[in-house]
Amino acid sequence: MYPIIIGDFRDLDSVYILIARRSHLLCCGQIAPQLETMHLAADEIARHGVAAQDLFPVGSLKKPSEALPVLWDEKAEFNAILERMVNAADLLKQVSTLDQAAPLMTRIGDQCKDCHSRYRIKK
Repeated sequence: MYPIIIGDFRDLDSVYILIARRSHLLCCGQIAPQLETMHLAADEIARHGVAAQDLFPVGSLKKPSEALPVLWDEKAEFNAILERMVNAADLLKQVSTLDQAAPLMTRIGDQCKDCHSRYRIKK
């Protein structure tokens, strides 16, 4: 089991670091595939994925933001990607077998990749 981080995540760094860590741990097999662990991580991903929609006010292009300006031109699609991630995480919280969890973990990871490839400054 990994430590659960609970707190008030109002800043961009905190929310995205948490989502990235939980998603990466799940999708890349860095934590043992146990349903309870997946359910807890999925809950955090869903909660903070919803909060993340409000963390990009227009023009927030200064550090620590790594967002490209196109994010604000496509804010509806950005929010839709987050919504798909949240929906997959919500479904992941309800599965009862690891076989049911696998495609949902992939779906969460796909949304992360889609958002980063469209809206994040290339490193």
